[in-house]
Formats: sequence, C-alpha cells, structure tokens
Amino acid sequence: MPKIIDDAEQMILASAKKILLEGSYHNFSMRNVAKDCGIGVGTIYNYYASKMVLIASVMSMDWEKAKVMMDDSCENAKDVTEGLIGIYDAIKGFSAIYFSVWNQFAQGNETTGIIQRYHPMLQEQINQKIEGLLERFGFEEDKKIAPILSEAILSASTKSQISVEQVRILGDRLFHK
Repeated sequence: MPKIIDDAEQMILASAKKILLEGSYHNFSMRNVAKDCGIGVGTIYNYYASKMVLIASVMSMDWEKAKVMMDDSCENAKDVTEGLIGIYDAIKGFSAIYFSVWNQFAQGNETTGIIQRYHPMLQEQINQKIEGLLERFGFEEDKKIAPILSEAILSASTKSQISVEQVRILGDRLFHK
C-alpha cells in the first residue's frame, strides 16, 4: 500500500526552492529534491512532469507574491509615478531572489525557448497593472503606451545599472499633470 505523505506538494516545492537557491541550476535534479524530502523520485513525478515544470512552479509562487505587491502599490499610489516605482520594486525583488539561477540558466541551451514562452505572459501581466494605474489617474489615452512601459519596466528591473531614480524621472516626465 502506498505511503500517504501529508502536504507532499508543499514539501516538494519548499525543498526544490531551497536546493535551487542554495545550490546551482545545473546540479538541480528531481533526485536531489526527492532525497531532501525523503521520498521516491516517482512521487515527485506524480506532481511535476519535469525538472523545468518543478522550477517554474517554484518561481511562480514568488511571482504571485510579486503580483500582489504590484497590486498593493498601484492601489496605494498617490500618482502614476509612485505606482510605476511599486511595480519596478516588486519585479526587482523577484529578480533578486532568482538572479543566480537566471545567470546559470542563461548559460544553458534551453534559455531562448523558455524566455520566448514566459516573457510575453509576464509582460502582459505587467501591462495590465500599468493600464489600471493609468486609468485610475485619468491617463486613459496613455494606455496605448502601456505595453512599451511594461516592457521597459520589466527590462529595467532586471538590470543593476538602471535605478529606481531613473524610473521616477521617466514617470514624472510622462505623467506630470
């Protein structure tokens, strides 16, 4: 009779995140996660079809938290610039968690396909936040440039040479009434 494991999926996700962030992307394996959890590799495959699906699931938990932070920032912002900075900060925080993973991942052959698959989804989610922000502050006409802003903020938040002050200047110049 199979062994019943309480909260197996949460245990797998927690272990996978720990191994991913403390180790290296290239040494991350389903076998290492299973060993850390004290379960069989097959149990992990009952929940996650592959290493990439497991890693994406780990990262999506933190992305959901970042989206909540973006929502809170946009709801509490006193102007568009403050909302844009909140979006930038949330993405920057998410990026900081996975910075070393992204660097290691970028050295692999899978990078282009993964980026092509997930980038438009992230950009669209950010775009929706910016559109809501622009609408809230009476900049409905400027919703046409929301895709450009979302791409710029997504890109800027992952680059150390672009500062929050530069985002503030951009927001102030575009949306100063």
